[in-house]
Amino acid sequence: MPNTPRMKWPFPRENLDPWFDSYVDQLSAQDASGYAHREDRNEFLGAGGTFTFDDVGDSLTWDATLEIYSPITGFRIDVPADTISIEDGQVFYVELTRAPTNVITAVPVVSSTIPGNDTAMVIAVRRGSNMVFRHGVSLPSGVPSPLFAPAVPPAGPLGTIWAGGRESHDSDVTPLIVGAFAFTPTIYLPDLTSLVFRAVAANGDVGLTNSVILFNVTDSETVATLDFTSTSIAKDEVTLTLGSGVGEIDTPEHIYEVRIILGAPPAPSDTIELYSTELRVL
Repeated sequence: MPNTPRMKWPFPRENLDPWFDSYVDQLSAQDASGYAHREDRNEFLGAGGTFTFDDVGDSLTWDATLEIYSPITGFRIDVPADTISIEDGQVFYVELTRAPTNVITAVPVVSSTIPGNDTAMVIAVRRGSNMVFRHGVSLPSGVPSPLFAPAVPPAGPLGTIWAGGRESHDSDVTPLIVGAFAFTPTIYLPDLTSLVFRAVAANGDVGLTNSVILFNVTDSETVATLDFTSTSIAKDEVTLTLGSGVGEIDTPEHIYEVRIILGAPPAPSDTIELYSTELRVL
């Protein structure tokens, strides 16, 4: 039976009689190749732990099972943790079981070329001192990396609530309200891990202790107090907790004020110099 030159699909010989069985073979080969193309287009890689490439030792290592997901049938093809030897220009591929009906295992293969069949799928190719993976990541030699790690939230807080700016105050009797805000922790859940009340301030007199206060207006109670004793600009902060007790941040929406106040009756030069306050949601 003749075959097409590239895909090697069989087709009926001219004037073949009977021809139907050969025609079925041709359609089956086309169906298998078409399905392989569809499956490859939808398969994706995951896990694998940390990948390490050594261009001097010509080795690629992954320390956990590399997983190939096949969404069409909903099963997985596993490539167990391994170390393979791979030279410049060679490819790392696996022979897939098409349309898997359970979780199966594949064996890593290294070669200069891949077979012209419907089961081979390239995982990576070595280009000099880099391994280039099928999802576009280039792994340099000597730089271990989890190529398929879970997504990591960007560094920094989930939110920063401005709570007061530049102010100067000279009384120990009446605090100065420098800012107020409504805060509802539930809008940050479940990602919220901690709350930090932070202030930057300085004293106008050596030895005096002045304070920046976070006050719960809704419940008429103090949540946190930051004390400043230096005439130099200083930062202080305190980690807050969620809860309904005194000194805690309530989960429902509450109104909060930030206040500054002297710690003792003022002399002519006694002040607290506030530069900034904020609530950081982490």
